[in-house]
Amino acid sequence: MEKYVLYREDAFQKIKEIKSWSIDLVITDPPYGVNFQSAWYNDSKEYIFPKLDIMFGELKRILKFGSHVYVFIPTLEAEKWISVAKKYLYFNNILATKALKTNCSKKNNNYGHNLQLVMYCSKSQPKDLNHVNWIKTSKSWLNDPRNKYPKEYTYKYPNYIPDYIRSTAFDSKFHPNEKNIKFLSYLVRLSSHEWEIILDPFMWSGTTWLASLYLNRKFIGIEQNEKYFEIAKQRLSNLKLNTQNEAQ
Repeated sequence: MEKYVLYREDAFQKIKEIKSWSIDLVITDPPYGVNFQSAWYNDSKEYIFPKLDIMFGELKRILKFGSHVYVFIPTLEAEKWISVAKKYLYFNNILATKALKTNCSKKNNNYGHNLQLVMYCSKSQPKDLNHVNWIKTSKSWLNDPRNKYPKEYTYKYPNYIPDYIRSTAFDSKFHPNEKNIKFLSYLVRLSSHEWEIILDPFMWSGTTWLASLYLNRKFIGIEQNEKYFEIAKQRLSNLKLNTQNEAQ
């Protein structure tokens, strides 16, 4: 395939046309089913929840064995997403990032919703994460005489993403729920190699796409909304990248 292929279509339908065992990594932020009022996508439970089996069933079909899946999920409906994902994929962990921008008002009887969860799954047992200079070794352990092989970085990655990685969930430059491109780039580096194929079936403004291109991965993106599909293409046109593409 070319370096990237984009489709302006319904992800729940288009994903059925992707070749089996062809995808090396999935990173996506789908509609949550939390009844968020929006003029540009249907976020109702009635629409989203019946389609989860379609999405995860198709991910199982198209992924290569051992390949990783990262899905941003909502806190209050996390059990729904996890329970459906477990029917089709191997559930590995939940990553937690800080969401600084939320629409939740202050309440006296609850904690704030400023945590963004990322479900980490795989097709069968996951392949090893790549060694990426991501988490710095603590100074105390780095200088501890018991540490026989002191290294500046550790490859035992935590599931809560530290602030110094700038892992906040939202950038909101091009899309209300846009994710931080630096965090997505880390996921790309941790879970894929150059020229492997990454899929984002809910591309929105194209952040996963750009992270993939920066790191020399191939990419398949699906986005139904015309506005954000065009914004994604415009973001690429502002970059000086030697790319070849098909946009349909």
